[in-house]
Amino acid sequence: TPPDMLMNLLVGLIACRVNDRAPDKVRTADLFDAATLGGARALGRDDLGRLAPGACADIAVFGLDDVAMAPSIDPITTLVAGGSGKVTRATFVDGRVAMLFTDLRDAGVNLRMVNLGGGFPVRYRDEVPGIDRFADAIMAAMTEHFGNALPEMLVEPGRFIAGDAGVVSAEVVLVCRKGSDPVRWVYLDIGRFGGLAETEGEAIKYRFTTAHDGGATGPVAIAGPTCDGADILYERTPYRLPLALQSGDRVEIQATGAYVTTYASQRFNGFAPLAEHYI
Repeated sequence: TPPDMLMNLLVGLIACRVNDRAPDKVRTADLFDAATLGGARALGRDDLGRLAPGACADIAVFGLDDVAMAPSIDPITTLVAGGSGKVTRATFVDGRVAMLFTDLRDAGVNLRMVNLGGGFPVRYRDEVPGIDRFADAIMAAMTEHFGNALPEMLVEPGRFIAGDAGVVSAEVVLVCRKGSDPVRWVYLDIGRFGGLAETEGEAIKYRFTTAHDGGATGPVAIAGPTCDGADILYERTPYRLPLALQSGDRVEIQATGAYVTTYASQRFNGFAPLAEHYI
């Protein structure tokens, strides 16, 4: 195997798909999980393979803006399918970025600021920790590594600012079943190309509300309106929607205030981009 973690993931992905004779049975996200959380489970270590309070701050930084990585829509797919060690920007083992500050200070270079990145979460289908939990974990880690000589900290809140502020009002185009399958297919007039690009790999799981909420529900797969095979939003994730749902009904997609309108394509397959209304 190649002496490169990212290339090993790609080799593993190709091998699995060839073995299964199915191009979509094994996803890039499955290989990514195997390399991170899966490896930690194999070692019996719950403090590895993830970024969470109490876990080791083992971090690899990759440049998705590298010319070899374009285009980039879903970061996991882009990283696994197109990445290599050549796009590595930095690595940190157990949070040892503080040692960099010390080494540079000893060399006469005084760095005063740390950009902690960000992208604090918003609630989609599942509850997420409050921002105070993140702040407590950040301050505890910074104090542990820097003591009283804390540098200035720059934090980028990302979707936390606007995620909950937006709602997409979509229309049901079609509800149907395929053969005797109990799962209904619900087709909406918005899909991955209309702004819901972050459903790639079913990564972001949006919450849906309808006028029929409170009634009987059943399992569904949810897709967009185009004839493109990639315009399936959720097929593996166990979504349930009201049995009374039918063509022409409105479906509200919650917490779509971050990035959705900017992801919308310009008349892909003839569909107009999202109309925006601000209150």
